[in-house]
Amino acid sequence: MNDSSKILTQKNSIDYSEIVLRTYAPCNGNFDSGIEVVENNINLKFWTKPTIVTDENGEVTELYEVAECYCMFKFTYHISDLILDERQSVKVNGLTLMQIDGNNIMTEFDLEMYYDLNDSLK
Repeated sequence: MNDSSKILTQKNSIDYSEIVLRTYAPCNGNFDSGIEVVENNINLKFWTKPTIVTDENGEVTELYEVAECYCMFKFTYHISDLILDERQSVKVNGLTLMQIDGNNIMTEFDLEMYYDLNDSLK
């Protein structure tokens, strides 16, 4: 799979506009989303939403799952009352797609492994 962020499709219909975005996000998923439009700038937002837990005493707690890795997700935004224009700037959580990719490029590590065959034969 191609591992770069990309606007896959962007189209208008009578009732709404649609943006399909492929980008990195925390691997735990469980997202909520929003959108911010200022002049020609569209900022697509997403964040991890909490899991609400109620204990036997009725006390409510919000639990946030934290992921230490990022995976590639496909998000589809349906936006009413907006006509998309190819000239509009699209950001995701305030970042350009290139900035997101730059923060998530896989880093290669050199690992050295040592084995003693005599130990493995015991």
